[in-house]
Amino acid sequence: MTDSNQELLVYGPVPSRRLGRSLGIDLIPLKLCSYDCIYCQLGKSSSKTVTRRPYRKADDVLHQLEARLAQGVSPDCITIAGSGEPTLNSDIGKIISQIKKITPVPVALLTNGSLLSEPEVRDSVMGADIVIPSLDACTPEQFLTINRPHRLVTFDKMTEGIITFADEYTGKLWLEIFIMEGINASVSDALAFKPLVDRISPDVVYVNTAVRPPADPSVKQAS
Repeated sequence: MTDSNQELLVYGPVPSRRLGRSLGIDLIPLKLCSYDCIYCQLGKSSSKTVTRRPYRKADDVLHQLEARLAQGVSPDCITIAGSGEPTLNSDIGKIISQIKKITPVPVALLTNGSLLSEPEVRDSVMGADIVIPSLDACTPEQFLTINRPHRLVTFDKMTEGIITFADEYTGKLWLEIFIMEGINASVSDALAFKPLVDRISPDVVYVNTAVRPPADPSVKQAS
C-alpha cells in the first residue's frame, strides 16, 4: 500500500477507449508544462518551462507501480502521462526501461510533442510501445492561439520534432488532433492539417474535441 503521506504517482486503472484498462503514471507536478493550452481540462498552466528535471524520481514511481501490481491489478496498458508534460521529466527513459523489466504490460506515452525536437528526448521514449503526440494547430498562428507555448517552442520546431521522431520510432504512433469550433475545425483547416499528418504518417489519427470544462471558457466543442 502507498503511504498516506506519499504523493500518488500511480493511479487507476481507469477505462480508456483507446487503451483499455489503463494504469496511469503521473510524472509531472500539476500544470508544469511547455504549453498553456486553451482547452486543457486541468486549467491554466502554473508554470511554463522547457527545463527537464527528475520532477518525480524514478525510484518513487517504480516503487508505487510494483506495489500496485502486487495488489493484483491487471491493466491492459501502463500509461505515462502527467498533470503536465511528461517528457519534462528527465528520468522518463529510465522509468520506461524499468517498467519493461517489471511487467510485460504495454507502455503508452501521452505527450504534447513539444520536446521531440531534442534528440535526447526522442531517445528516452523510444522504449514505449505506443506514443501518442498531439498536433492541435496547422499554422504558426493557430499554434500560438491554441497551445500558448513556452517562448522557446516554435511551430516549426514542434512539427519537425514529431516528424523526426516518427521517422525514427519503431513502435505504434497514434496522433491526436484536438479541434474546436471557430478555431481549427473548418474544411480549410482539415486541408492544412493533411500535409502535416502525411509527413508524420501515424498508424492512427484520433480527432477529439472539448467535452470537459476547458481552461478558456470561450472554447467550444466542434460540431
